[in-house]
Parts: sequence; C-alpha cells; structure tokens
Amino acid sequence: MQVYMSTAMLRLGAVLFIAATLGLCRMLPYPRYNYSPLSEDEKDDDNMLKISTQQNPDSNSNPPPRIQYHESESLPPNDHSTSVPDLAITIIPSKQQQQQQQPHLSTPSLELLHARRALKKLKSLLGPARLRALLKDEIHDGTKEWHSILASSSYPFNTAANSSSNNPRKYKLKLSQSHLVAAQPCNSLQNYTSTTFLSWFLNSAFTPSSPNLMQGHPEHYGINLTPNPDGTLRGEVLEPWGPLMTDSRVPRFMPVPPDDSHSLKKPWMHPLKDYPLQMIGDETLMDGSEKVIANLHYAYRDIAADEGCDDGSTSETGNGKRGSGIEAILAMWMPDATPDDVVQGLSEHLEVEYHNWLRWAYEDIKSGAFKPT
Repeated sequence: MQVYMSTAMLRLGAVLFIAATLGLCRMLPYPRYNYSPLSEDEKDDDNMLKISTQQNPDSNSNPPPRIQYHESESLPPNDHSTSVPDLAITIIPSKQQQQQQQPHLSTPSLELLHARRALKKLKSLLGPARLRALLKDEIHDGTKEWHSILASSSYPFNTAANSSSNNPRKYKLKLSQSHLVAAQPCNSLQNYTSTTFLSWFLNSAFTPSSPNLMQGHPEHYGINLTPNPDGTLRGEVLEPWGPLMTDSRVPRFMPVPPDDSHSLKKPWMHPLKDYPLQMIGDETLMDGSEKVIANLHYAYRDIAADEGCDDGSTSETGNGKRGSGIEAILAMWMPDATPDDVVQGLSEHLEVEYHNWLRWAYEDIKSGAFKPT
C-alpha cells in the first residue's frame, strides 16, 4: 500500500509539473520582428540603426514619432503568444558562457533566430514550385475571395473610370500604409541614402543567389522582380495579406516625379512633394483575369542628421541624437469592401519586410558586402 501510494504521488507530481510547465510556456511573450536579435546591451546602443514606424499616417510629410522595437513586444493573444507582464524569467549562463564573455541573446531573440533558420531551410528545400503546389487551395480560395471583394465594392477598379480624371470623393477607398524612418547613428555612413537603398534592393532582386527578397518576410512564399523591355519593373509575389492568401503581380512599377503631373497617378494618392523618389503601379490578380485589387504608391526621401550630430566635431556617438537616413512611405489603395483585417494585415506585412530590408541594406553597405556605385 505504501509503495502504491508513493508511485501514485510520483505520477501526480509529474502531471502537475508538466501542467505547470505548459502553462508557463503559454505565458512567454512571442517576439515580433528584428533582423538581427539584439543583446541586452545593444538595445539602447547609439551605434545601432534605429528604425521607427507608424501605420496609416495622415498625408503630412513630417517624420512620425520614433518608436523603438524590443523583444518584449508581444503579438495579440493567441496560442502560446500571450504575455504576462509580471512574469520574470532569468536565464543563468553557464561558467563557460560567462568565461566567453559573449553578449547573451534573450530567449525570444534566440527563438526568432532559430525560426528564421528553419524557414530558410524549408523554403530552399521545397523551392517555389512545390511551395505553390502546397498552397494551391489557399491560392484558389484567396483569389475567389478577391473577386467577391471587387464585386461588392463601390469603386470600379477595373473600368475606364479608374483614371486620373475620376473624382476620388465619389468612391470610398481603403488605405493600407506603413511609414518608416531608418536613422543611422551619428557620424556614420555618408552613402546610406534612399538612392543607395533602392540600388541595394534591385541588386538583391537581380542576383539569383541572393535570398534577401524571399527572406524579407516569413510569409513570402514566392517573390520575383524582373525588368520590362521599356525599362520599368515587373513584380510577382505570393503572400498573405492578413488572413487572405494573395497571388498577385504588378505588371509595371512606374517611376513618377513628385509634381503630380504623371497621367497614371491617381488623384487620391497623397502628393508627397518632398519625396523625390516615387513609384506607382496596379496590383493585379495572377489568375489570368488581370483584375486590379490595389493601387500602389511608394515614396522615399533622405533625412538629415540632427543638428550637431554629423558635423564631425565630436567622437561621441549619440547623446540621443539621430543621424542621417531614409524615410519611406508605402501606400496601397484598396477597394472599399476589403475586410479590415486584410487592410491591417497588408500594412503589417509592409512594415515587417521594409524594416528588414532597410536594416539589411545598412548592414551590407557598412560591411562592404554591397558597394553603391
């Protein structure tokens, strides 16, 4: 009897331990996104590139408030992603780790690093064709839903009314937009500009061995950018916009001057006259219908360093000041029947991928891996 009770107590203790462990795992915050996971000492380092963001700002061209990313940020409550603010978990480094004196990454940063590595391996092993085959049902359902959205919308995206002469106030449109500012440390690179960023981006797109475009977002299942005979660019991408798998292309990325004189620029697009580099395009379905599901308008400009930051008069690397860098506004105008979670999902998608690309370009220019011409 005593032996039986001891065994039962051990089993009960094991069950309680497992339950407590599983409960604890659910409390751990799931990280959002950083390109290079930061150590605790790096989070407030003035030598790091600072990228701030706001979603769907108004048409004013003033830079948004600077919001820094930290691994403690959590996604909305979901399986294994709820965050308990008062839970503190301390990782005790081994003696060997202490002797190596290497910066210790936070556990969420390590998880993010390993998740990216796993995704890279799986995507490279499967390849674009098998990824598309695996997602064929989602692609079919997403395309069908887009046709339903277009049929329910008041704005005729696919008629002659979709022209610069149309009155934008006659229709209700939805705007999915992300606004990012990438600021260097003081006294840093002189050639980290909107022009060199776009050169880096095109170099990544036209270099077959470069994984930069595909890895820009975890949910890139296919992405390709090629030149058209007329010198414009053509883009194809398979990715979800929020819950909706979207298989689309931009037949022509058109560069436009900031003076609004281009005939293809829609009247509802923000002027953004202080942004010298702008491009527009129509996002169309890939099912052969060529139905337009969004009007694209991207704009870039350089930002100057804070006064006294890049004048070379000091060797200090910050004091809270911002160095020169890049500002990007990424806008997608969508039919009014587009569900809000799709609009928000696309805004978040743009934020994540451009956050990564802006940082990768900076790191490649700084290391010499990419040399702007």
